[in-house]
Amino acid sequence: MKFKEYKNLITKLTRKSKANHYHKYFVQNKTNLLKTWKGIKSIINNKISTNNQINTLIHENRTITDKTEIPNIINNFFVNVPKNIEKTIPKTKTNFKKYLQNPNPKSFFMRPTTINEIITQIKNFKNNSSLGPHSIQTKVLKECKNELAIPLCKLINLSFELGIFPSLLKLGNVKPIFKSGDKNLCTNYRPITLLSNISKLFEKLVHSRLYIFLEKNNLIYKHQYGFRWKHSTTHALLSTTEIIREACDNKKFACTVYLDLKKAFDTVNHSILLAKLTHYGIRGLENNWFKTFLEGRNQASTVNNVTSLIDIITFGVPQGSVLGPLLFILFINDLHHSIKHSSLFHFADDSKLLYVQTSLETINTHINFDLSCLEDWLQANRISLNTKKTDIIIYRPKSMNLSLEKLNFTLSKEKIVLSNSVKYLGIYLHEHLKWDQHLNHVIKQLNRAIGMLSKVRHYVPIWLMRTIYFSLFNSHLIYCCEIWGQKRTILFQKIERLQNKALRIINFKDNNENVFLLYSKNKILRIHDFITLKNILLVKDSLEKNNPQIFHNYFKKSSDIHNHQTRAALNDLIDIPQVKTDHYGHFSVKSRSSSDWNSMQRKVDIDFSSSTRQEIIKAVKAHFYQSYINN
Repeated sequence: MKFKEYKNLITKLTRKSKANHYHKYFVQNKTNLLKTWKGIKSIINNKISTNNQINTLIHENRTITDKTEIPNIINNFFVNVPKNIEKTIPKTKTNFKKYLQNPNPKSFFMRPTTINEIITQIKNFKNNSSLGPHSIQTKVLKECKNELAIPLCKLINLSFELGIFPSLLKLGNVKPIFKSGDKNLCTNYRPITLLSNISKLFEKLVHSRLYIFLEKNNLIYKHQYGFRWKHSTTHALLSTTEIIREACDNKKFACTVYLDLKKAFDTVNHSILLAKLTHYGIRGLENNWFKTFLEGRNQASTVNNVTSLIDIITFGVPQGSVLGPLLFILFINDLHHSIKHSSLFHFADDSKLLYVQTSLETINTHINFDLSCLEDWLQANRISLNTKKTDIIIYRPKSMNLSLEKLNFTLSKEKIVLSNSVKYLGIYLHEHLKWDQHLNHVIKQLNRAIGMLSKVRHYVPIWLMRTIYFSLFNSHLIYCCEIWGQKRTILFQKIERLQNKALRIINFKDNNENVFLLYSKNKILRIHDFITLKNILLVKDSLEKNNPQIFHNYFKKSSDIHNHQTRAALNDLIDIPQVKTDHYGHFSVKSRSSSDWNSMQRKVDIDFSSSTRQEIIKAVKAHFYQSYINN
């Protein structure tokens, strides 16, 4: 009996001591985000990653344990992967220039930078970023920004003037990160490259100039959603799922081919890329600057604190760089010119073909033709496709059956088997556009997050719990929620209950507590209401052309459709599109957004059309918070 009493007392004192320790820790590091999350992870008992600890390698039928040889093997493997992939691509007589249309007559000019611009860029550097070779410690760089900006300004402008990128900044330090599978195999490690922060300063200045030039001249393909301002994964998914919904609503088939480009960023051919830059208007000294930026790069890999010998990189855009993603999307910018029947959509290298038709025979013929054309482009541009990881789904209503004997899709002389679901950009997509699989995935993530919140709350100050909620729970809850959450199914209602549970946990309340008051108190929207807000903002952004081009004509005001003064026109309402089915039509994002805009216009005392985006967010949130109190 005494043993149990003392055991409980020790447990109580230990918890109290631990709580006091962490409360003191979080108060002391209130303004240090890195240390704050380090403390949270230590409470959750997340083990410190040891992914870069490689004690044994099996390579070319040899078992290697020498700590000085392992990093050299790893580095050599990473450098040679693009070379080996390039060797497998069949030679072709088709020239990559065949697909480049309408060269840009305007030329890109890298205007000189200023001391103030450099100071602004340095201020935006992240304190917790890992540094590559030839870096200046970020804290020192920020503390001495005013003094260092003067020589940096002269160096950068000289680089622009001569069209030369400094050779010293082209060295990368690679950290191999374990993915999955056998830890003794090089193929199961992902290279993470650390570059000089001074190199990134050069790149940020060039990126801002080049990106403005490309957007101003409308040079980037309209369905490229990756690495662009006002473009996101949500936009990439929404642009195609709405086309699929409309097809299913009209009893049509929507065939989608999800392409898997093999090491696309790492296998970019430099001479082809530079020729494409010339086509888009990056000529003369500016083109030479990019040539010196790309060529002559080298890298070393560090494993177990031992660094390998330096190897030269001959392919790819620099990994870990600021300019790399933008250069890559320019490299594949003309891919859509090779396709005749389908529409092509990109999120960086995640690409897919989409073709809508009523006839399966036509789908089979046209998709195979487009895949053949796609293969010609890939060979001409020296990019490889992973056929085994390429998926084809034919979306359709459940009542429409597939005649499999009529379907035979081939790519690179290999047959592609139809899939009934695929994970794309973090979302599980089903052939009937049902969301059960994805909702179960979200539920699993939310349950895990709730376990973390339950553990953390005893040791974290109340003022920090809301922040942790948004990071651990809300981030999983709201990702692309407007795509999968328009309809309140049984699984969606389960997600709503999990959100209620999370609110009660972070506020130390039991199940009998009025959860609506907690939402209002914490200024957090219920998931259903958050989706309503996202719908309204989609309409606002589309009407003001403040999002990707495909959405600019998504919604039409009743006043723009009807000449006579209808009630909807007078109240500045959106015309709700006519639909044929409940699942695909009524619960499409387009239909729900139109309805939510009109409904909320009547409930909130502001004019959505004349109000700013922030004013709408503030007014809609205030409406919901008040409704929670009145509930």
